[in-house]
Amino acid sequence: MIFGKNLEYRICMLNSKVNTRLLKVLCPTMKFEVGAVSSIPVGNFNLTETYDMARDAIDIAQTDWDSFEISWNFLKSPMIKADIRDATVEKSFYNWESHSEDQITLMQGLEIENNRIFMEAYNIRDEFDSFVSKEQITLARADR
Repeated sequence: MIFGKNLEYRICMLNSKVNTRLLKVLCPTMKFEVGAVSSIPVGNFNLTETYDMARDAIDIAQTDWDSFEISWNFLKSPMIKADIRDATVEKSFYNWESHSEDQITLMQGLEIENNRIFMEAYNIRDEFDSFVSKEQITLARADR
């Protein structure tokens, strides 16, 4: 059972560069099936650390998703939320822009740390870099 126990660990593992590399070996045709994914070896890891990172990333992504009308949990525009709203629309927009950038930077840090943890767990930290660019973070960006 791949997603039953330690779901947050699995989420972190599946979103790491290590997983991408392992799946290229296990599934060279890019046909990712449950059997291949469940055969990924489990490395030595800190369950508490991966749980906390997964929860933080999920919370950030969920809040971002719920900030737009396509979400069933959408309540109001992020620009009119209490901690972002200001005296003018322009100031509110800049507050939202700043908040969005902060969330992207935070998610980037979580992704980099996630890669580092799994590279160390699989003892492959010299194989590739843990860096994740901001362009790879798929949270919403404020634009006009």
